[in-house]
Amino acid sequence: DRSMTAHELGHQWFGDLVTVTTWDDLWIKEGMATLLETESGRAYSDYNGTSRLFGGHFEVADNEPVIDPAMPPEGKYTSGPYGHSAWVLTQIRRQLGDAAFFATLRSVMRDYAYSSITTEQFLAFFAPQVPAAFMGRLRTALYAHALPKLIVTEHEGETASYGVRVDDADSALVLPIEL
Repeated sequence: DRSMTAHELGHQWFGDLVTVTTWDDLWIKEGMATLLETESGRAYSDYNGTSRLFGGHFEVADNEPVIDPAMPPEGKYTSGPYGHSAWVLTQIRRQLGDAAFFATLRSVMRDYAYSSITTEQFLAFFAPQVPAAFMGRLRTALYAHALPKLIVTEHEGETASYGVRVDDADSALVLPIEL
């Protein structure tokens, strides 16, 4: 099927050409493969050609962080290094724009071809292009266990009105949610 094939092809670049140094860096190869898998179906979900990024296409579960140093290697294969990390990578992509994001990934592949990369080495490629505060939020988000919750409340009155707020207790969001 297209999704599985695209995911495994993504590993030709992230996993094979550039591999990871430790189990806690697993998110780089699995997140990139998941992002590229989702990108392969983007034409089918972006019917109007608006170039919207559909972070909701990633399967992410609460209490499954991108990086969990306390988890043994065999327990790390959760939604964290897959969907959760692809969602975080999508936030980086949104911040940089497609051209800069994919150019940065090409630089990673060029500089780390046939070798391994750590999380900090990977993040260092993005750091010069984004504000320091963004990098701080990004590092926090990689370890976030709790996913943000969108809370909608109805206000009583003559006309129906609603309040919307985001509860991001674990700072999983790198960028704000736009409504």
